[in-house]
Amino acid sequence: MFFMHMPLTFREGDRAPVRINGADATLWWRDAETLVINETDPRRICSHYPAGELQAFVCTDADGSAYVATKLDDGAVHITPQDE
Repeated sequence: MFFMHMPLTFREGDRAPVRINGADATLWWRDAETLVINETDPRRICSHYPAGELQAFVCTDADGSAYVATKLDDGAVHITPQDE
């Protein structure tokens, strides 16, 4: 799983410098379904929702493993493997 919080000003089509696991990286919101790390590592967006003054992205693993991310009423996110 890949989780990222970004400012509300981050929009589809934008690229932004970020830090992932302590390393400098670039995050590109390529389209409604995809974030791309460093131009070569696409991640499918499982869930995208406002989180206070940020927006939260929940994405698949690099290997393409698929998950369903459900935002609960209390604000928590429940993650389960997607049935094939």
